[in-house]
Amino acid sequence: LAKKYFDEHADLKNDYYDLCVICDPYYFTNEKELANTDYNLIVENIYKVVEYALRYSEKFNKKIVLSGKTEAKSNLKLAEELFYKNYIRSKNFNISFNNKKNFGNYKNLYQSKIIIGYSSTMLREAFAFKKKVLCLDFANIPNIEFASDGICLLKSNSYELFEKRIELINKLSYEDYLSKINDIYSIYNVDFNLVRTLQQDLKQSVNDEI
Repeated sequence: LAKKYFDEHADLKNDYYDLCVICDPYYFTNEKELANTDYNLIVENIYKVVEYALRYSEKFNKKIVLSGKTEAKSNLKLAEELFYKNYIRSKNFNISFNNKKNFGNYKNLYQSKIIIGYSSTMLREAFAFKKKVLCLDFANIPNIEFASDGICLLKSNSYELFEKRIELINKLSYEDYLSKINDIYSIYNVDFNLVRTLQQDLKQSVNDEI
């Protein structure tokens, strides 16, 4: 369905944004996953993803989109926005809330160069769109670790290391980026060559409409 939607809309421009941040503020409300964990550390990890991405984009004048978890028509979107604005000093940002009818979050993936997040499954789905991904995970919560490691995973809360990692990812071709990931098959649970073929077909379909 997403592919059909993209095929029919010529206004979608691949790589329009430099960064796409996957917002996921409600993850930490799961009591089972909170058992024997550091609540404050989880909260910090969640908002640092957005804070560091905003800081980087402001420093280097990059285009960024914050892809919200909440449905655009839901009243809960205010709670999501307040969560981030409560922790992040810079209040000068807006969240692009999800419009499922128009595949809003997938549109943000498609239009971005690098996808950044913490525990969202959309980080893995981004590989189907042939996107470079960075998972920031310094909380180290059992059972929700990113599926692989290497260049796609940063387990430090240092902004300086975050900036260096993004700069490195930016410089690499997609093929070189993939070569620095340990076990790509563990990230996306389908034949990787098939994923690349589907992405090429999607890209060609959109280009044909432009």
